[in-house]
Amino acid sequence: MNVLTITQLNNLIKRTLDREYLLKNLYVSGTIINAKRHSSGHMYFSLKDEESAIDVTMWSSTVMQKGLANAIQNGLLVTVKASVNFYNKMGRLNLIASDMQIGSKKSITARI
Repeated sequence: MNVLTITQLNNLIKRTLDREYLLKNLYVSGTIINAKRHSSGHMYFSLKDEESAIDVTMWSSTVMQKGLANAIQNGLLVTVKASVNFYNKMGRLNLIASDMQIGSKKSITARI
C-alpha cells in the first residue's frame, strides 16, 4: 500500500493540472456571487450556474487594465477567460481570470 502525505497528494494534483493545456486558456460562463474587493484591489468572487460554483480571483492589475474596477457585481452573467489554479498549501482549486465579458443581471441570484 502506497500512503501519501497531504503535501505529496497536493503536489501530485498540482503537477497533473499544470500539465493539462486545456485548463490554461479556457472560457467559463456563469453568474457572479459573493463578489469582494480586497484592499489590494484584487477581486474575489464565485461563478455559479444552475448546479455548481467555482471560486475566481482577478488580480488588481487585470481589474485595472480591463477597466473592471466598478463593473464586477453580484448577479451579473459573465464569461471569463481564465486558467485553473490549484493552491498546494490549502488544497484549493480556483480560476485566475485574465479577462471578462459582462452580460446582464441574471435571475439566478434570486435562488441563491
